[in-house]
Amino acid sequence: MGWFKNLAMVVVSILIPVLCFEIYLRVDGRYSHIADVPLSEGSTIWTRSPNTVEQGAHPDLPITFDIAFDANGVRQSSKTEAPIAVGYFGDSFTENRRLENAFSINEYLNQISSNSMHLNFGVDGFGMEQAAQRWMNLKDTVPTDIVVYVFCANDLRNTYEAEIFAKDAAAEGELVNIVGNASLADEVVRLAGRLHLTYLVMDGYYQLKGMLRDPSTFKSSLVQKFVEGDEGHKTRFHDDFADSIVQDLLSPNPGADSKAILSHFQNVLALWRKAVEDSGKTFVVAVLPRDVDRNLAEVVFDGGYDQVHLARTDIHPALSDYDFRFKNNGHWNEVGNLSGALSMAAYFKDKTDLQIGVDLNGWTSQTMGQIEAYYAQHASVPAKP
Repeated sequence: MGWFKNLAMVVVSILIPVLCFEIYLRVDGRYSHIADVPLSEGSTIWTRSPNTVEQGAHPDLPITFDIAFDANGVRQSSKTEAPIAVGYFGDSFTENRRLENAFSINEYLNQISSNSMHLNFGVDGFGMEQAAQRWMNLKDTVPTDIVVYVFCANDLRNTYEAEIFAKDAAAEGELVNIVGNASLADEVVRLAGRLHLTYLVMDGYYQLKGMLRDPSTFKSSLVQKFVEGDEGHKTRFHDDFADSIVQDLLSPNPGADSKAILSHFQNVLALWRKAVEDSGKTFVVAVLPRDVDRNLAEVVFDGGYDQVHLARTDIHPALSDYDFRFKNNGHWNEVGNLSGALSMAAYFKDKTDLQIGVDLNGWTSQTMGQIEAYYAQHASVPAKP
């Protein structure tokens, strides 16, 4: 038993200084803003790291800009307190990585709303299933009174590619995530993510390598550990069937496989809505303004959903000379986001207690002038039809 005693002494001699370092770092407060944020989003394919800043590039202008995420991995907002919180969940159209945050639908609504804040939970690459799981992951940490699911036609394809929830369970009324099955290694990484010493070691490593990195970005590599569990989506991503689903569903006689994806989509969406409404909140579907989104929405949704069909730029004379999309990218631009904000404002005014604190007509003309001036700084204009 002598070897066991020697081993125990070695382990204790290592643990004591480690524990002392950890206590010191906690008392000192160093890395607290990183370590105190739990790793919690392994149940989606993609995720966003808390307290990080990434770079975005404008498709039509020669500029880059910061994309900042708060302590919960949600896009930073200009408004952090209000009686009513509205959360927007969806894919790249929702996250809006291709334009500065001030020109996003959420920030436009924050400008004009007097008793509400509008939070961006979108993640590039998401579909409806991942959006639903993101709401479940964050509903207690970042509670919202109104949940807006921003529908994109690609969400049907993503339902097949990602396969977040078990089909049989969803058909029987239960959401069972089949991506976020934690292993022992996952739990070890999760524990390491809560230790201040982890970030001291990472900081020292990067400095030794001569790599200047903001400590707030250190959690990214740890978070990514939790989205590598399911490799199947990589083989399904944009395969022949994935790329055919939307057009097949819009055809007069969709195939059985496409109809099965649609059925699963509808099952998961209904369960998500039920979970939101059972918690006393409001669930709304916002349909993007492209033809394919509008046409597919007629196939997907029944009369049981509160829907907002986001308008194009013909919603207001000040916008009508411009396209709602970028010239060099298919996502909506600053003008398209403004059109969407006006659509949501009309819905909120008619059907909710949200209050609009500005004269919308004057504000819209003024904001469009700001967009034109923004482009003029780079000798350009927003895209035209």
